[in-house]
Amino acid sequence: MSICDELIVLNRRRRFCIDTRIRLMNSVLAYARLLLGFRGDADDESRAAIREKAAALVKAIIKNDSLEAFDAAVVEEVRDLYTQTAPALENLAAREKALAKTMERLVKELPVWDWVESIRGFGAIGLATIIGECGDLSNYSTPAKLWKRLGLAPSECYNMTTKTGETACAKPKRRRSVMFNVGDPLIKQGLEYRQLYLDRKEYETPRVKTKMHAHRRAQRYMEKRLLRDLWNAWNGKTAPVVV
Repeated sequence: MSICDELIVLNRRRRFCIDTRIRLMNSVLAYARLLLGFRGDADDESRAAIREKAAALVKAIIKNDSLEAFDAAVVEEVRDLYTQTAPALENLAAREKALAKTMERLVKELPVWDWVESIRGFGAIGLATIIGECGDLSNYSTPAKLWKRLGLAPSECYNMTTKTGETACAKPKRRRSVMFNVGDPLIKQGLEYRQLYLDRKEYETPRVKTKMHAHRRAQRYMEKRLLRDLWNAWNGKTAPVVV
């Protein structure tokens, strides 16, 4: 089995751990909200308040903080549920960590690692998850196909016709979130790619309605540039230069 194939398998297992852990925690939070009186037909403000209170309750239980602000009966029920769930959460977290370490070790054996290591903010687990989602990058004839795989192409590229004849957008949201997690550290810790983001954000700001919109567009632009450079480095093309 090639390194890329191994990373695909390991990434699936790690993703399972992450998704399952999130679902378990969401179940605990949902139960806490139910006990606190959450109602779907309530107004937005009331629902938001209960969500916030439930999150605070679960957090206090996890951290063994003061619970005096909450009803004792509710605390007891939520604590009991969390106590039953905690071992599974801990096992999943440990498994996820072990898988990540293996992925990081494997990805450093790839020829492209020397280039990746030179990019501040772009680490082993970032590269490992990209390969885990995409496989061997030499299978993509152009960077544009890699962009599409990871949800960075224009929305119309993902349009499909449903059985009822309607048009729906089938953008891969989970793979798009992978690139968001890769791009975020580049904005916070990077050098060349952070500057690329800042320059693009300055360009986008007068062209969109909100600062958040400008931020998202600039980050997407930066992520696409990173993937283009990674594809070039992987396939032995001209040495990538951030411009």
